[in-house]
Amino acid sequence: MRVMIVCNMYPSAGRPTAGVFIAREVEALRSLRPEWDIHVSYIDTVTRTSRYLTGAATVRHAARTFRPDVTHVHFGLAQILARGVTGPRVVTFHGSDLAIPWKRRISLAFLSDDDVPVVVSPAMKRALPSTVESRARVVPCGVDTTRFQPRSQADARAELGWDTHATYIGFPAAPSRPEKRYPLFCETIEHLRDLIGDVRIIEFDGVDPTLMPVMLAGLDLLLVTSAREGSPVVVREALCVGTRVVSTDVGDVADYLPPLSGCRVVACEEPQTIALECTRALSDPAPDAIPLCAALSTAKEADAIARIYEELVS
Repeated sequence: MRVMIVCNMYPSAGRPTAGVFIAREVEALRSLRPEWDIHVSYIDTVTRTSRYLTGAATVRHAARTFRPDVTHVHFGLAQILARGVTGPRVVTFHGSDLAIPWKRRISLAFLSDDDVPVVVSPAMKRALPSTVESRARVVPCGVDTTRFQPRSQADARAELGWDTHATYIGFPAAPSRPEKRYPLFCETIEHLRDLIGDVRIIEFDGVDPTLMPVMLAGLDLLLVTSAREGSPVVVREALCVGTRVVSTDVGDVADYLPPLSGCRVVACEEPQTIALECTRALSDPAPDAIPLCAALSTAKEADAIARIYEELVS
C-alpha cells in the first residue's frame, strides 16, 4: 500500500518537537507494515500562513508523482493543502482545529462525506456534528514506549543534576501559549509552596526530545492547567515513565487518569483547590508504569490507523 501523509506540523531542525506525535505515528506504521510505502508531504504553515495557498500545488505534485492508495491529512486546516488530491482519505483532528470556532468552521467545511474522520479523544467525537460523529473513529496518539518507559527518579535526577530533596513540578508547554494558562500554574505553585515548602518549576519549552523521558522521570508531578486540549500526549508520556499527573478536566484525561495512583483530574479551576489536589497526589505512590506502557503505545495507535487504511482500500 502507498500512503501519503499531508501535514502542516512535523519535527524539523528548527522545531524538533513540532508535530512529533505525527512523526511517531508514521514511524510506528512503518515498523508495523514495512512493506508499505509511506510518503510525508509536510508544508510549514506556522512560519508562513501563505503556504496554505502555495503549498497546495506542492502537495498535488507529490500526489501525482507518488500516486497514493490512501491520503492521511493531519490537522483540520491541513485539508486546505490537500485540496485537489483525489482518492480515499483519512483526516485526523488533533484539538484546536475543532475547539477554536473559526478553525472548526474551516476544518468541517473541507471534510467530504467520503472522508474518514479520526479524533484523538471521545470528547472530541461527541463535539462533532451528528452526521460526522456517526462515522468518526477515536484513535488517541500513542507513546513511544521504547523511549518512555519506567525509570528511577533518583537515576533521572542524578543524570540531570537536580536536587534530590526538592519537589519538582513540571509545566508541560511553553509559558507563552495562552491556552496552557501559565499564570494559573504559577498561582497554584505559590499556594503549593505554602503547603509543602520548597517547590521547583520545570518548564517543558523547546526541550530536546532525547531529554524528555529523563526529565519527566525526574519530576515529582506533572501539572496541566490547560483551558483546552485534544488528547495531551505528554500526560501519557509522564505516566509511562511512572510520574504523577494532576490536570484540569481537558481532552480525554478524565477517561484514564482518575483510577491511577498519584493522579487527579480537577474540575474546579481555583489555584488553591488545584494545589490541595497536588498535595494529595504527592502523598500517594507514583502510578505503575508497566501496564500503562502496553496500553498507551504507538504500536496500538498504528494498528488502529492501519486497519482504517485497509478498510478504505478494500
